Order: sequence, then C-alpha cells, then structure tokens
Amino acid sequence: MIKYIRGLLTEKDMTSLVVEAGGIGYEILATSSVINSKVELGDEIKVYISTHVNAKDGSTEYYGFIDKQELDLYKMLTKVSGVGPKAGISLLSSLGPNDIKLAIAANDAKAIAKAPGIGKGTAEKIILELKNKISFTDTVESILDGDADSNSDVDSLNERNDAVEALVALGYSKSEVVKVVMNLSLDENADSSTIIKHALKKL
Repeated sequence: MIKYIRGLLTEKDMTSLVVEAGGIGYEILATSSVINSKVELGDEIKVYISTHVNAKDGSTEYYGFIDKQELDLYKMLTKVSGVGPKAGISLLSSLGPNDIKLAIAANDAKAIAKAPGIGKGTAEKIILELKNKISFTDTVESILDGDADSNSDVDSLNERNDAVEALVALGYSKSEVVKVVMNLSLDENADSSTIIKHALKKL
C-alpha cells in the first residue's frame, strides 16, 4: 500500500498534479491545500496518498493530501455511506479539516452542505456517523493552536463559551460563531458581553 509519494512536481492545474518518482509520473487528484502549496514545478514535493480502484475500468486512482491528519479525516469521511473519494476531496478542499470537524462536533449540517456535491441529507449522515469520533473541545484547541494571533487561554474560555451560546441562541451557526469568537484578538479578561459585541461585527 502506498502511504505517500515523494518526487518532482512536473504538472499542476486547479484540481490535480503530476509527481514523478522513480521514473513514473503519478497523476494525483489533490485537495486545495496541496494544489495551493508553494511548491513550484520542478521542485520536490511529498504528497500523502489514498488509492481507489475505479469499478468501471479497474484503473487505480490516486488522491493526494498535504499531511497525515488531512488523509486520516478523508478516510473517516469516505467511510460514510454516500461519500465517495471525490466528495471527500471536495469537502476537504471547500471547508478544510478544522471547519469540517467543527461543523460535525457542532451538528452544523448547513456548513457541511456548502461543499459542492454534498446535499443536506449527506451532511446530516456525516454528522450522525462521525459526531462520536470528533471532539468539540479538541477541535477548538486545534483552531487556537493554529492561530498565531489568538490571545485565548484557559482562563478566558468560559467567557468565550458563554458568548458562543448567546450568539447561537440568536440564530447564528454554532460552527461559524466558534470560529469567529475563538479567533478574536481581545484582552484575556474580556467578558462575554464584550466578546459578543466584537463577534457581531464579524458575523
């Protein structure tokens, strides 16, 4: 089984790329994070791989990911009935791993259904089958860890959580509210009313 391919990037378009390794050119349908990486033609690139055998002609298709975490989420998504390889790529390219996890943990089918080719029914099925595998707390922490400008710490999380619940009660999407609130650059002593005031400007 192929885990990843490391080689020279020889071709690239909006949805796929060709990586030459060992004298073989592998055509790979990749997520936007791979396509938009700063690797130039002729440079070395490492792409994590999932293979799929096309039932119609028996050919092997290669799907590419920027890292193991993105690949692991793809595997989780494509285990859901109705989510094939291309739908998995579409989800990751449209929303990104953190937004997908956040939407699942927050039961936000509307956010998931924004991805091309994913209807409301499929989005709800994804949440139903994966919500016990995605930790809301871990996902929020991942967003915070990935945001160098975030001033959030443990002491301010309660106020931010209160703000999230209040904004959700007003009708905003929980996953969208969490992204906005957790990425606000505010004093760590800011109370929930201050957080709500600033969040409303971005929602």
